[in-house]
Amino acid sequence: CFNIYSLGKVYGNALQTRPIVTKSVTACFIFALSDYMAQSLDNNPKDDNQKKPTNWIRTLSSAMVGLLYFGPAAHYWYVPFIHLTLFTSYCTSLLIYTMADVTY
Repeated sequence: CFNIYSLGKVYGNALQTRPIVTKSVTACFIFALSDYMAQSLDNNPKDDNQKKPTNWIRTLSSAMVGLLYFGPAAHYWYVPFIHLTLFTSYCTSLLIYTMADVTY
């Protein structure tokens, strides 16, 4: 039986034991899904004869960017910010993460 709590627990454990691999695979999945969704939204002609097939090479390329670049880069970028926010207030942490997102 599928349980979202146990899935979250497995994901959290994976983040603790293998953070870079977990973040890279997550980014790969998100990049591939977002590219597929973008192609689906863009491919909404009024006539079915004009419908283009999904460009799987493009989707694979997007997935590889998430896997090989964005996942590891985001991990190493956010590590110093995580250490900065350990002993700060909520508002200060929010400001630090906002600055991290703006400069990434």
